[in-house]
Amino acid sequence: MESIQSTLNLVPVPGLSFAFAVFRTIYDAVMLAEENREQLMLLSETVATILRALDEAYRERRLDPQATQSKIIELNGYAPESSILIIIDILQYFG
Repeated sequence: MESIQSTLNLVPVPGLSFAFAVFRTIYDAVMLAEENREQLMLLSETVATILRALDEAYRERRLDPQATQSKIIELNGYAPESSILIIIDILQYFG
């Protein structure tokens, strides 16, 4: 990482400006990917917690499958990023 940081801090000589700009773009994309990975891991942990809670509620018969069936069918038709909102909507049945 030290060599990357020292390279990013250099003022490029004439003729290398474009290469340095491309390097900066690549570095920024990698850093953003790492941030996104952390956010996706947090989202995954949240969804796992919700699914465990739903599974437990169904097993303990605290959640009526008939009452949530339409929401689950709706969930199957949505893109993954929208599905979390439907899962949250299902949780309203917990009371």
